[in-house]
Amino acid sequence: MAYKRADRVNALLQRELGMLISEELRDPRISFPTVTSVEITDDLRSARVYVSVLGDDDAAKTTMAALEDAKPYLRHELGSRTDLRFVPELAFVPDRSAERAVRVARLLREAREGETKSSEGSASRPPSAAQSADEVVDLLRGARAIAIVSHRDPDPDTIGAGLALGLGLESLGKKISWHCADPIPESIRFLRGSERYGQEPPPGDVDLVVTVDFGSVERAKFALPSGPRLVNIDHHASNDEFGSANLVDATSAATAELVSRVIDTLGIAWTPDMATAALAGIMTDTGSFQFPSTDGRALERAARLREAGADLQAITYNIYRNKRFEALKLWGFAFSRLVREDDGQLVWTELRAGDLESAGAREEDISGLVEQIARSSGMRVALLFNEQDGVVKVSCRTSQWEPSVDAAALMSTFGGGGHVRAAGALVPGELAVVRQLVLQTAQAALKSARARTAVGA
Repeated sequence: MAYKRADRVNALLQRELGMLISEELRDPRISFPTVTSVEITDDLRSARVYVSVLGDDDAAKTTMAALEDAKPYLRHELGSRTDLRFVPELAFVPDRSAERAVRVARLLREAREGETKSSEGSASRPPSAAQSADEVVDLLRGARAIAIVSHRDPDPDTIGAGLALGLGLESLGKKISWHCADPIPESIRFLRGSERYGQEPPPGDVDLVVTVDFGSVERAKFALPSGPRLVNIDHHASNDEFGSANLVDATSAATAELVSRVIDTLGIAWTPDMATAALAGIMTDTGSFQFPSTDGRALERAARLREAGADLQAITYNIYRNKRFEALKLWGFAFSRLVREDDGQLVWTELRAGDLESAGAREEDISGLVEQIARSSGMRVALLFNEQDGVVKVSCRTSQWEPSVDAAALMSTFGGGGHVRAAGALVPGELAVVRQLVLQTAQAALKSARARTAVGA
């Protein structure tokens, strides 16, 4: 019984402290903190509050010092906001797990790039995401005209993050333009402001270009202007930090979640339109909070966005419950070609060059198909091959259950990237050739995973 009481108090303190620190504290020493967990003593008299700070060692130290100074205020506010009979003494403890995860992802990427790096001489790498968090905020504050760029084949996270950030910056009196090389899919055009996206590249006379939710500059599909500073905000572990300032947090479940922290740091008031856009990004990139990447930050942020007026019904209807007839017909072609291999652990299908025309469908209608393929019982690797003009777009989803395969590592073999459980690649070549190469690589990855599982058993 005592354990259950302590557990409830831990959750209460984590939620309330997270909101107080991000929304109420205006100390300039504070740099992107997240309350990751709380551990209260059995007598409920004192609590250790674990805080992750997106920044370097100096940023972490100054943030922790600011939180120490704010203890009296925080305890007073906890007393007024909660029904606790006694507000526990607070001890703030640095939690470096998020930073370690980002560092590991970066080291793995650097190891893969090592040979290329050495051949390029002494060219220096852009600052890391941890070092650039404050720089990104300063650049956003200082710029007057800002161009926001979403990636090709746009999804709700890149559009939602771009709209939330742009609308927020616009409320500060800044001139904002939105850019995406491909049309906005019909399913996310309900987001207020999506009609303001243009398919042309950003002009060269803006003060700042901000890319959201893509790991390499090629994902823009058009050339970005070379004159303005470039800010790169993303959550993909495969991000190559192409910006002059990079805010990359591979532990964030969605770029919209990461952008939400930026908006809070800028002191911008949330509107229902901003909140709806951000929640659409978080919901889709977490698979409606089903993917393993869903963490406390994503759930807490979703709750706060709902409180800010996010229209949950509009999101669920337009994205999940309103599929075009032509899209369903196109999916039927893919389902009719569905193949299971390796005792059902490898599942794949393909869309051929003439399928879009035969179904009367659009490219955007393919979105969500690979997730349906990944529902196959026993699946460990799911692949969708989409034949395009001279290239094959490969979408990959993997399971967390053993034998488990890293989707981003698998797709990196073909020049792609993404997340551990969701990744993709554009592979030049004919469909039959690309399919064979990718399937052979996937089978080899599954074989290695089985061997690893057998050793660990």
